[in-house]
Amino acid sequence: MNDRFKFRVWDIEYKKYYPATEFCVEDLQDSGDEIIVEQCTGLRDMNGKLVYEGDVVHQTVGGLTCRIVFYRGAFCGEFVGGFTSPLSGWFRPDFDEVIGNIHEEEEVSNLESIVPPLELCKKIPEGGFEDSALVWCRVRGEDVVCAREHWVGVFGMSPVPAPTLEEILDALDDLGADFCMCEFQIGNKSYCYPTGVEEAILLWFKVKGIEVEE
Repeated sequence: MNDRFKFRVWDIEYKKYYPATEFCVEDLQDSGDEIIVEQCTGLRDMNGKLVYEGDVVHQTVGGLTCRIVFYRGAFCGEFVGGFTSPLSGWFRPDFDEVIGNIHEEEEVSNLESIVPPLELCKKIPEGGFEDSALVWCRVRGEDVVCAREHWVGVFGMSPVPAPTLEEILDALDDLGADFCMCEFQIGNKSYCYPTGVEEAILLWFKVKGIEVEE
């Protein structure tokens, strides 16, 4: 069977994929709000995995990430900002990789809760947390947190670092912090030990001498 004519079905209620062969044609045509039918592009990624609508694809060369959509009669990659480009113009089987899909990504993605708010992260000076695993970026008009390695650059914009609590505590340690019980000693000054990520980044600002409104 031609891979191009393979389908998979996302069950909205049970939040899992099923092969389309487990459904009759009538079920697929009258799916309503219960299932989402996605077609295979006929392409395989660098690991030999078939690429379907709804997949999230990362370009190992260039660093761009997009989701696969069917748009104006062709399979396309939809990049940050809503820009779409046909797969025929950029997809390279030897370098591009399926790293997830839009449904399961939504289930596991709650990254905003483990990093400081965007407004605080914007106050981090250039060079600060430049190796943070997560960054704030703008996707389809919304500010979201994503993995730095999967972030899509748009018009040369730089991502806003989104450090985790562990990364902030490591940075404080590099500044000479001495942890002891519930106190935090830096030089001759004592601070309360930060227990949350927002509290930690505010302490980091204070130690660095950066004034921010709390």
